[in-house]
Amino acid sequence: MLEILPPELLRFLMVKTKLNQAINFDPAGDTIPDLFDDYQQAALAYKNKSDEDLARAFEYSQIGKEVKLPPFGARFINLAQWVQMPNAEQKIKEYDMEEWVPYAKIWVERFAPDSAKYELKKDIPESAKKLTGKQKEFLKKVATEIDKDWNAEEFQKQIYDWAKDFSLSSHEAFEAIYISLLDKTYGPKAAWLILFNKDFVKLRFEEIYSSSERSEFRSGNSSPQGRTIISLNKPNVFSIDNAVKEKYPSISIGIAIIKGVTIEETNPQLEREKEAFLKSLAGLTTEQLGQYPEIQAYRRLYKEMGVDWHSRRPSPEALLRRVALKKGLYTVNTCVDAYNLVVMKHRISVGAFDLDKIDFPTVLRFPEKGEEILLLGDSEPTVYKETELAYFDRKGGYNIDFNFRDAKRTAVQLKTKNLYLNIDGVYDITSSQVEQALREACDIIMKHCGGRLETFGVDTAS
Repeated sequence: MLEILPPELLRFLMVKTKLNQAINFDPAGDTIPDLFDDYQQAALAYKNKSDEDLARAFEYSQIGKEVKLPPFGARFINLAQWVQMPNAEQKIKEYDMEEWVPYAKIWVERFAPDSAKYELKKDIPESAKKLTGKQKEFLKKVATEIDKDWNAEEFQKQIYDWAKDFSLSSHEAFEAIYISLLDKTYGPKAAWLILFNKDFVKLRFEEIYSSSERSEFRSGNSSPQGRTIISLNKPNVFSIDNAVKEKYPSISIGIAIIKGVTIEETNPQLEREKEAFLKSLAGLTTEQLGQYPEIQAYRRLYKEMGVDWHSRRPSPEALLRRVALKKGLYTVNTCVDAYNLVVMKHRISVGAFDLDKIDFPTVLRFPEKGEEILLLGDSEPTVYKETELAYFDRKGGYNIDFNFRDAKRTAVQLKTKNLYLNIDGVYDITSSQVEQALREACDIIMKHCGGRLETFGVDTAS
């Protein structure tokens, strides 16, 4: 065990396990990264004097009298990505994670799932030859810019901007990068992958661009940027109940699944984007909020549901109201903070949930009498009104009042690796607006949290 875990982690595993429970430790899969995550959280509790049980577990796990705090800047899963990249030593040193490197290497070599393993391909993958002309032009652009003095966060942002220049969705752009280098449609943060291997990447991208004639870009298919609305049509994933369709024939719901995300408490680039967005709304007043057609649509819906929108404000209005009152924005994590920018920009509700906590299929329906939901932040369950629109899976409701508040059991946490998104429109909020907001929500989440888009579409009452 000491080969795969440092002594303090091994002690932590034993300390945090209840006395009447057997330790069932299987190092395969995500067990080891999750244990390191738990250890970092316990160390934070000790440092901040917050959760007493976690803090005590951390303190008792120490070897010797001296308490040694672990690195906090990055997670073990990030380190596991870095140890697979050439020239990543400086990044590892920057985050003070050198002591964990041997354990990360062992996990990657012996226990990690294939989805967590990344190997630069020596030859151009056959799949890279099938990239569209626009994708190859995009790679050429990246190759011409690599040698400039970039930091990873700025370069990651620039990749998104270049994708837009070539009319590519972020999914198409990053897919081109990962296919070209890894022969996969997903991978670690692209900026790190590229900047750690500048010479190799530059040559590879130029070779791909030159390997065949430029082809015309064909839009549509799985890209969220197609001209027509992309229909979801996946009842095994999501559906709208017939009673809801009859009551609200204008309703449209956007659904997306993003897998393989890495969520952090915060990052500097996202904080700068939040600051810039707040500045753009400097003159906003509470009186103006009621004039927006999207806000009016949600207020009308709440009135129809018998909900007082003064006490339960729809999420776009609640966020913008904080801005208008100069109260600033909450900081939750990089996923929630990112998509909240889209909520405020389009004034359309967005909900994100832990995909692995959802028991499919899901449905938008009216609650049955007596159904309850334990909302995030509450200690007692809330009883639904039978007129309140809510999303349900086979275990019960996971939000209330059209993304007003979410359930505790499906909340997005730092450990969340896979996301389930829904975006809702009604009345004057059209299906086109819903799709646009969903696309931008996916883009900004993948920009700051990574991941790959696996499902995307809009379901309507018609």
